[in-house]
Amino acid sequence: MCGINGFIVKKGPAPHTQNWLQKANTIIRHRGPDGDGFALFSNSGYSVYYDQIKPKQTQSFCYIPQKPFEISSEHFKVGFSHRRLAILDTSAAGHQPMCDVSQRYWITYNGEIYNYIEIRNELIALGYCFYTQSDTEVILQAFAHWNTQALNRFKGMFAFALYDTENACVYFCRDGLGVKPLYYLNTPEALYFSSEQKNFYSKRITIGSCPSCCATALFIKRRTRNTSM
Repeated sequence: MCGINGFIVKKGPAPHTQNWLQKANTIIRHRGPDGDGFALFSNSGYSVYYDQIKPKQTQSFCYIPQKPFEISSEHFKVGFSHRRLAILDTSAAGHQPMCDVSQRYWITYNGEIYNYIEIRNELIALGYCFYTQSDTEVILQAFAHWNTQALNRFKGMFAFALYDTENACVYFCRDGLGVKPLYYLNTPEALYFSSEQKNFYSKRITIGSCPSCCATALFIKRRTRNTSM
């Protein structure tokens, strides 16, 4: 079990988004005691952070943060966070949010792809290289090759948000049975998502100008949802 959170700003500036993301990730820390991470995206690029658990930098992966989270005056249009329960690749290479080698695709992911080894081998035969032992990287490479058709190949239970930085699209994806939870909250300033509803109702969090006690969280039932910015 891992935990994911994030936001997509619809109109800026949205000063509450970073504060919400940090608090939301803390609230679901029980879902992932092995690591935490943040990836924030602006027009000038991306920034990665950790909050409570600094990952060991054993290899030079650009998505492994080396500086703690801090609220910035920069306008971030998309933000992902993750609480990690390390199972498949327990090294720092399995840290999330993760990106592919081109840094085009970024993901925050909860779940397990049971047939990831078969998909990995298929992609290797097609010329792709892998640098971790995680199923997370398999999702990224599969999406890079097959786009949303990759979902038809996944056998498992999963919920993830994937950001295509080139096309400025965020995809929300869940397994067909909806085993892994994914909730979202749509406000005038931003769309927020999380593994748990409490991140929309907790008294410790205010989402923009919308009081958390009045927020309406909707469970994502569709298998795939595409939000273009």
